[in-house]
Amino acid sequence: MQRSIEKMQRWVFVLDEPMKKMQRWIETMERWMSAIDGRVKTMQRRIEKIRRSIEMRERRAENIQRWMFV
Repeated sequence: MQRSIEKMQRWVFVLDEPMKKMQRWIETMERWMSAIDGRVKTMQRRIEKIRRSIEMRERRAENIQRWMFV
């Protein structure tokens, strides 16, 4: 019984370091994803501003054309 407990303890010790490395890798990936997500949201806001600006210019152009032909 004692030998099996010692074997289990050795396996836990052997597996502990790879598990810690995996955990650090997961944490790093989560930080990267968070950073990428922030940049994507910023780009989406910029695209939305540009789209609204284009729509406003199109409306202005339509209004100018209407006034020119009145």
